[in-house]
Amino acid sequence: MLGHNVPVMNWAARMGRALQLVTGIGLALGEANARASDDGQAIEQRIRMQSGNLCPTAAAVAAETWGLTPAHRRAVLDELREVQIEDLGAAYRIVVTTAKGTKERIYQGPERDCEKRARFVAVFVVLTLMPPEGHLPDAAVTETPSPATPPPSPETSKPNLVPNLAAERLFRLELAAMSEQGIQLDGANGIRYFGGSLRALMGRGVFTPALGVSYAALGHFDTGGVQGDLARAAAHAGLRARVRASDWELGAEVDAVVVTSRATATSLLHPTSDNGIELGVEAALLVALPTKIFVQPFLATSVRWIPVPHGLTAQPRGEVGVLPHLWIGASAGIALRL
Repeated sequence: MLGHNVPVMNWAARMGRALQLVTGIGLALGEANARASDDGQAIEQRIRMQSGNLCPTAAAVAAETWGLTPAHRRAVLDELREVQIEDLGAAYRIVVTTAKGTKERIYQGPERDCEKRARFVAVFVVLTLMPPEGHLPDAAVTETPSPATPPPSPETSKPNLVPNLAAERLFRLELAAMSEQGIQLDGANGIRYFGGSLRALMGRGVFTPALGVSYAALGHFDTGGVQGDLARAAAHAGLRARVRASDWELGAEVDAVVVTSRATATSLLHPTSDNGIELGVEAALLVALPTKIFVQPFLATSVRWIPVPHGLTAQPRGEVGVLPHLWIGASAGIALRL
């Protein structure tokens, strides 16, 4: 009986050692996976997204960065301070900050392939931490389409000349020549005048605050048998909404307006002048033509409503008429993207 038990005991000992080996391997793998997960989360926490579109996501960039870094060189990831990714729609900007400095690039990727973007960001991060030779130049880079994606045919490809709204310059200055026609309404007198306007917008995206001034000294009126000249200056403050439609940029704007008028009666024996201030609201529609340079031509039309228009007074006759409630305008000019 004892002789039969010896092989059994040897077999049990070998099984025990095998079980210990398997358990040790499993614990080691689990610890490695946990360490990889922790390191991946540490990378993800250093990634900052500058827009709400999240293409690519921070998690995807962290996973790609971890996978592209050789196992024996992953200690270099400790030098990574921050990765900023700004989604610009048809492009995206990457700013990598390390213990040695900052590197920045802009990639053009119109197809918005988030998986490919994550891979490009990870490659840029790894090459910044471990440059093959010298340092990486700061430059704009165009993504090369993958071999599986056929290039667009000349018949179907159309250049997108309108810049992405989120990637536009911060300041926009508009200069325009304008004409306004006062509509005869409720006993008011119809008046037409010509002048110019200057408007400034600051910001990127769909909604932009707008401030402007306009002046016209070429207006004439004829009311109650009195002829004269009319000069008007206006200050505008409001909000513009911009959208892209095909290759055009469209805008709609709503403003509060303060108007000062100076009317001079020229047909009287003794010419007299009359000054007044009006408050109103204005709505405008704009169409901007596509360009690739910082100068952009545009056309606009507007409607202005003055609830309490100014009455024209000419001494010694007294009030001879009332300025219009409703004004319709048109303008053409250029916008400077600064």
